[in-house]
Amino acid sequence: MKTILVIGGAGFIGSNLIHYITENDLVNEYHFVCICRNKVPQINHPHVEYIMGDYCDEVLLNSIFGKYNFDGVFHIASSSVPVTSNDTIRGDIQQDLIGTIRLLELMRRFKCNFILFFSSGGALYGNNGAPGGAKETDLCKPISSYGIIKWSIEEYIQLFHRNYGINYLILRPSNLFGEFHTSDKQGIINIAIRKAINQQPLEIWGDGQQAKDYLYIKDAVAVIYALLVNNKRNLILNLGSGQTTSINQIVEYIRELEPEIEVNYRSSVKADVRDISLNINELKRNVASLMLTDIRQGIYNTYKWERVQFLRRLPFGKVLM
Repeated sequence: MKTILVIGGAGFIGSNLIHYITENDLVNEYHFVCICRNKVPQINHPHVEYIMGDYCDEVLLNSIFGKYNFDGVFHIASSSVPVTSNDTIRGDIQQDLIGTIRLLELMRRFKCNFILFFSSGGALYGNNGAPGGAKETDLCKPISSYGIIKWSIEEYIQLFHRNYGINYLILRPSNLFGEFHTSDKQGIINIAIRKAINQQPLEIWGDGQQAKDYLYIKDAVAVIYALLVNNKRNLILNLGSGQTTSINQIVEYIRELEPEIEVNYRSSVKADVRDISLNINELKRNVASLMLTDIRQGIYNTYKWERVQFLRRLPFGKVLM
């Protein structure tokens, strides 16, 4: 059995990934130890345990590495989001960049030789208008501190691979959406659905014509599991749908489900990439059968989940109008 340390295991991506693997890991190949700061664990499973704390806590991390013989690390956490990261540069460097370097040093010390790292697609490539979408070999041109830090972490991971033999799988995800999403800071599809259900106005930064790559979370974790099962190592891969959708089109899909959705347009944010398309040819080469959910269907699935969460939060006896 492989014991995996998961940084961010109670978050949106981590919860979905662990849930998918435990559902499909019929031979109980994985045991997960998740460090989470303040999120309520989503999964109750005998091969999943949670430790409350911060992975930047050196004492805590040392004790965890000393207790478990980890076969790998899934590094999914981030302390910031692109649009506000330029205002929190020093803290983000300390938390995300320095924290990850400490993690890599512990991996080297305790002979843990694999890391799965969730980087970024749009934040790394910047406003890349390349025909066919941004490729993994394209020059990164981040326009936010968030993107610069993600890129720096990628470089340090590759440095530790070259110097100390730590293997890696670096994924550059597009904009993920779907079940288990709770953030109110990023994730336009979930946030827009939530606003519509709660009859709150949705604020869009810019004219809404900005088009980006979106990927349904259940597709994302299925692809990741396929990469892990097939022992894909020392690769940097875009993780997206290969298609772009404008925010205005997303709003129209949601309007089919919530006709009264209200939208207010605001001035665009400099640190936010306007348009991003990901080239997923390398991903297709490494995943035998890449079956992706249509964005409209993914939005419908997400709406059903968000609706259930909304109903659970209603005070007892409240009547929906």
